[in-house]
Amino acid sequence: MSPLIDKARLIAKHNHRNQSYGIYPYFYHIEMVVNIGIEEKFHEEWIIACYLHDIVEDTSVTVNQIKNTFGYEVSRIVSDVTDPSDLFNRKDKKQSVYKKIIKSKGINQYGSLAVKLADRLANVKHSKYSDDRKYLMYKKEHEKFKDALFTPTEFSNSPDCIYSLWDLLDINLR
Repeated sequence: MSPLIDKARLIAKHNHRNQSYGIYPYFYHIEMVVNIGIEEKFHEEWIIACYLHDIVEDTSVTVNQIKNTFGYEVSRIVSDVTDPSDLFNRKDKKQSVYKKIIKSKGINQYGSLAVKLADRLANVKHSKYSDDRKYLMYKKEHEKFKDALFTPTEFSNSPDCIYSLWDLLDINLR
């Protein structure tokens, strides 16, 4: 691992230290997302963003701090996948995130979409075996999620991991 990836890992582990993901420490979820990114051969910036994808939403760390430490691309991805704090309804929060991801597809070469797909896949895989209620929620949301973010014509220009992640998500939601 690179020094920046190691730094992102330590920052995520420290800042999520008092949070939980069901019966697990929250860092379990972070590592699941990162491992999906590693399996899919994400770029270094995308792996860093995987470590930090929930940090703005769930801790006092700001997008500006991420930008100062890890650069613009990582901060943009993290910002894109972060639920806005001024919205209280899950549907509205998700729609806001989807709009940011769609807008940024050309700017960061699909980094925001890749991280969001890895995050969703980690949540689906975990809930499939441990939380039936959440799994059913993801299954119910999948059509709208896919309608908002899936563009079949973009695959000739997108990294291979995008198609692979959509495929894995579909398989895990059958």
